[in-house]
Amino acid sequence: MENKTLTMKRLKDAVFADSFERDRAGNFVVRRGFYFRNGGTAESFCESVIDQLESAGIKFTVVNFGEHWAPLRGGASTRNSSHWYVTVAAA
Repeated sequence: MENKTLTMKRLKDAVFADSFERDRAGNFVVRRGFYFRNGGTAESFCESVIDQLESAGIKFTVVNFGEHWAPLRGGASTRNSSHWYVTVAAA
């Protein structure tokens, strides 16, 4: 499989997530929101993103990952709600 550079379109095509954006450093931030964790963790979401990007043949480096917890607010964006996130950079 040929290696592809990471772009927002390729990221959206390759990864199942709720939110995609770029941070100030130019890295890509992928988020998946949750209300109940149901056994999920930030580590499992990170592994899922890694597996999906590798399956798509995209070169990348994981910069950071974690969990953001916020109280429930109706209508809030994924970024302002509880979510797991993974920050990746093009390799």
